[in-house]
Amino acid sequence: MIEYVLLHDGTLDGIFTAIYDGFALKKSVYKDKYDDNIAVASKNNYEAHLFCNYIEVATDSTKAAKTVEYIVKKLGMAGYDMAMGVACHFSEEAGEVLFAFLVRGFKVGKGIINKLTDKWVMRAFELSRKTYNESHLMREFIRFSDMRGRLYAKIEPKCNILHMMCNHFADRFPGENWVIFDATHKIAAVHPCYKGWFLMDDLDVDFDRIDEMAHDEYVDLWKLFVDTIAIEERRNEKCQNNHLPKWYRKNMTEWNRRE
Repeated sequence: MIEYVLLHDGTLDGIFTAIYDGFALKKSVYKDKYDDNIAVASKNNYEAHLFCNYIEVATDSTKAAKTVEYIVKKLGMAGYDMAMGVACHFSEEAGEVLFAFLVRGFKVGKGIINKLTDKWVMRAFELSRKTYNESHLMREFIRFSDMRGRLYAKIEPKCNILHMMCNHFADRFPGENWVIFDATHKIAAVHPCYKGWFLMDDLDVDFDRIDEMAHDEYVDLWKLFVDTIAIEERRNEKCQNNHLPKWYRKNMTEWNRRE
């Protein structure tokens, strides 16, 4: 039964700060009698429960870095990747699952990712897989437009996956100035030409206006190409929806103004 919920600001630093404080709380309150009594959750997206103590956590990048370092040390990169996948998932239960997974992982070590008979490890595996699947698909479906010599793209993912995609595009477009805006989480990845990418959050930018500016001469040509190669007699919307779910299409050039 959950007795303590640590509330964070929804950022990755906030999540791992809450994990750090959660383990400090576990050590001081429960010692050896712990029974999955602690969870972490975003203060912007959680459902309050009766008989729980809520503790608001102040984001601390030092605590977050120590938490990440310890996770890598104890669970290895595979365990860290699973934990990161859970942390980035949009589900309200992600914080509870992540904390329970790490409690078990710090006891078992690197082999925790194979303990799928444990319900919490299995749930962590499921959430992590969904996060990385979305990252993979979004990386394929993203569309850039030319904006006065700069590349601009807008995405609206369910999970917080923007940072998972950036190395891919930095490797393929090292000589380009590009920006990817995550409208769901209000963050942007910025890549200056031949430099490293970085994230910007708490943005006060009119991206609707940028959307209007980000229109180049190849947009209509690309739409015409997609329409031309289509074979109407072999149209299969059910198969199409399986391979390209409709919610991915909102910001895809070839689907704009077609749905």
